[in-house]
Amino acid sequence: MDGRLARHPRRFPATVAVGFHFLDHAVHAWDIARAIGLDLQPDDDIAEAALALARLVPDDERRLAPGAAFSPARTRGARPGRPFDLVLVTLGRSPAWTP
Repeated sequence: MDGRLARHPRRFPATVAVGFHFLDHAVHAWDIARAIGLDLQPDDDIAEAALALARLVPDDERRLAPGAAFSPARTRGARPGRPFDLVLVTLGRSPAWTP
């Protein structure tokens, strides 16, 4: 077992772990799409489910640490009529990002 995991065990209910994987896949699908010049906008039900999970991610000083998984949440950037933009700004991404 990796030493980091042994020192910092974290336990989550399976539903939470699956939810985090869902969020990860949804956001990284957007990352990849944008990196290749596509504009991915998941369906509203996916955006709503992802937003509920994104709001569970602490927005504190840990987001400023080197190698942090997320940047601090943005206060602006979500565009009207694009629900997944709220997920992106909540996790510190810019919906307007281009490669």
